[in-house]
Amino acid sequence: LVSAKTLARQVKKSGLKTSFTLGQVPVPKDDEHQHFFIHGTTGSGKSQCIKRMLHTIRERGQQAVVYDKGGELLANFFRPGQDILLNPLDARSSPWSLWGECQHSADYEALAEAFIPTTPGVNSDPFWNNAARTLFANSAEALANNPKRSMGLLLQHLFSSDSDTLQDLLKGTAAESMVSDTVAKTTLNIKSVLATHLHALKYVQETPHPFSIRQWVQQDKRDSWLFLSSRQNQHAALRPLISAFLNIVFYTLLSLTPYQRQSLWLVLDELPSLQRLPHLMPTLAEGRKFGGAFIVGMQNYRQLQEIYGSQQASTLASLCNTQLFLRATGDINQWVSAQLGEMEVEEVSEGMSYGASEHRDGVSLSKQRRTLPLVLSSEIRQLKDLQGYLMLKSHWPIAKVTIPWVKDRVGQSAFVAKSQAELAQTTPDKTVNRLSTLFASKSSAFMKTNMRDAD
Repeated sequence: LVSAKTLARQVKKSGLKTSFTLGQVPVPKDDEHQHFFIHGTTGSGKSQCIKRMLHTIRERGQQAVVYDKGGELLANFFRPGQDILLNPLDARSSPWSLWGECQHSADYEALAEAFIPTTPGVNSDPFWNNAARTLFANSAEALANNPKRSMGLLLQHLFSSDSDTLQDLLKGTAAESMVSDTVAKTTLNIKSVLATHLHALKYVQETPHPFSIRQWVQQDKRDSWLFLSSRQNQHAALRPLISAFLNIVFYTLLSLTPYQRQSLWLVLDELPSLQRLPHLMPTLAEGRKFGGAFIVGMQNYRQLQEIYGSQQASTLASLCNTQLFLRATGDINQWVSAQLGEMEVEEVSEGMSYGASEHRDGVSLSKQRRTLPLVLSSEIRQLKDLQGYLMLKSHWPIAKVTIPWVKDRVGQSAFVAKSQAELAQTTPDKTVNRLSTLFASKSSAFMKTNMRDAD
């Protein structure tokens, strides 16, 4: 454990200094694409650290995807006309269509998995989620070549069409057997799972030329940022949609030619506020070859474990080679202390013996090695705002750093609401809205009863 000045001096002396700094310590060259992990409770300085890193990315003119819950980063960094915003409830949002992202059956399946994830440790039959994904993916693909396709038409088929109409649409697909009259209760429960996760699709606006996330990633547009934003009171409804947007970014990045593109920064502040992202782990592991560099922020590691499970959550943290730990509370302090590692201490103990005469008296010295935490959990709890422990790759020492305060440069509103007329254009048929709300509001007890009956 060294001071920030000592670590900064060592990095500069090695000749690996870059313009990226964390608490005035420059990040060594080539470490940028090995991902950043920033952990700290509310008010500890996590957002300040991310803002400072975003300023560096902006100065370099590099491409970035910014997940922004609440709109704080959007207000500071969004440039109308140059950056892209995807939030179907914001008047500045670019239009989007799922058919613009999907070229093959595998694309529809990947999108369905992002909308309807599986949460590890939840005691439920995977059949319902898997069936809902199949029904959604097959229905969307079946409408791909329909000149009248629209999000409203897709939702109408899924939620308000009779079984014969839906069966005609899905004829010859794996989902055809799921929508027949003979399994009506099963179909109802599959649709209830769909409605819970696809509720936000009713806000998606249909236009002749929608924005394509896939094409934006493939084109490697320098100095262009993609913002995925939501307000706090909208987040629960938009979370499946934002998770699907990010998943498109991930699997598109992995489909590129290795070592051919410039940096693409993937900034995920408050990662546990999203659904489980199926392609997150592969992108963390392999994304460096395609220019991907993650900045992952979160308040509590336990939240990540609930979504990804203990093993995958541990893997996620370990895939980020640069880690900054700010103040934490509760039992999470012990986890942070374990992440920072241990030190070996040699203690000398002195023993004295007395004999019958003076020449028999003696003093003995013995050495004992002990292993202690490098940073105690109590020290992590007592950190001040904007203070933390920085851990670079294994051969660098750990340093206690102070994050400089970044003054907000608010140039845009965090949210600009659409007018009622615009919302009326984006909202599908009232019957679809009423049915999707009905399905989404079913209690777990009702669903369990229906699932038993269907079984």
